[in-house]
Amino acid sequence: QKVSLPDLYVYFHSKEAVRAEREKQRSLRLGRSAELIEKKIARYRDFCCLQKAYFSALNDKFPGLVMFLQADEVNSSIQQVLSFSVAHQYQSRSIFDFMVDWCRNRASMG
Repeated sequence: QKVSLPDLYVYFHSKEAVRAEREKQRSLRLGRSAELIEKKIARYRDFCCLQKAYFSALNDKFPGLVMFLQADEVNSSIQQVLSFSVAHQYQSRSIFDFMVDWCRNRASMG
């Protein structure tokens, strides 16, 4: 079977306090309770660490495959993404194998 993966992954990030405040304001507009908001913020905080570790490892193994951008600079980020051109010749199968191994090793770590 053939596996095709993107030429680029874009990882947007922001400071935790900024991200948490954005989520709080968005959730308040949606009518969520303070308790639900705090749970969601905490849940994402844990997920964010895992996600950043994954994309960092992916970029370490395949330099240039992941673009890390500060989410606070929207216009600049858009220009960087739009001006991207493929600078690597990575095979999707190699990337896929790395992904599987990385996830498998993380699962065994607990």
